[in-house]
Amino acid sequence: GRAGGSEPQPRAASPRASEMRTAAAALLATLPALGRALQLDADTPWVLVGGTDETGGALAPSLHLALRDLRRDWYGVFGIQPLVLGTYFPYTQYLPGKQGPKQELQPPYPVPDASTSGTLVFLGGRAILEQTLPAAAVKQVAAALGTAAESHGCFVLPPCAAHAYEALVCTGVDELGVVYSVYELSRLLGIDPQAFWTDHEPTPQPSITIAPPPPTPSGAPVRVGGGRSSPVVQYRGFFVNDEDMLSGFAEDPLGESVFSVEMWDHVFELILRLRGNAVIVG
Repeated sequence: GRAGGSEPQPRAASPRASEMRTAAAALLATLPALGRALQLDADTPWVLVGGTDETGGALAPSLHLALRDLRRDWYGVFGIQPLVLGTYFPYTQYLPGKQGPKQELQPPYPVPDASTSGTLVFLGGRAILEQTLPAAAVKQVAAALGTAAESHGCFVLPPCAAHAYEALVCTGVDELGVVYSVYELSRLLGIDPQAFWTDHEPTPQPSITIAPPPPTPSGAPVRVGGGRSSPVVQYRGFFVNDEDMLSGFAEDPLGESVFSVEMWDHVFELILRLRGNAVIVG
């Protein structure tokens, strides 16, 4: 004790200080989800319903073809086709560098329930997401996406009371928006949108890390990558000129076009990967 004096008495905490401590504790409780990097690897499942046959079934043909390209990109990065949970019929195709021209078809797996843990990739428009995501999550993503034509993006949903898993949701407000979101996931995998034309092969990786900005404490979805709310220019595309320059190595076997249908497919794919929506044939 002090010589000639009494022990100091502790001061009572002010109401303001108590409020600040309570607010700090609430913020700290959200920190495990803030800024946490999302990791994708060969074992990360996709969740998708709607395609029930080789032509895409109920899926829009454009989305079916975009998913074909995404499957090829996923294979190029991780060396394996993705595991798909739901009724999406996996698109088979020739895969360079592997024995056998096609992958075996996988049986349908059920859509995961809210208790599923780990990281999941959800693909598709709102009608599809309503069959795969909890209703509260669908509303959150829709609010973050907006309503403008061609709006699209990939959104991170951290685990919450509605679901135990961490979700990467790639979606759009309309058909083009959904297609753009699929190709946005390819960008997140490190795929060059012009890879076919520039001979840039995917770099094999054991995993891909996506570091989103910190979400709000409310757990609202956070957009990652380069998705956008709405394009500034309405029509965006190519005027395909000097087609004969491509005829030497992509000749149309039927002689009905300057170059083959397969080459046109690559042209249209490039336009969509660059978020275009128009083409003028020379």
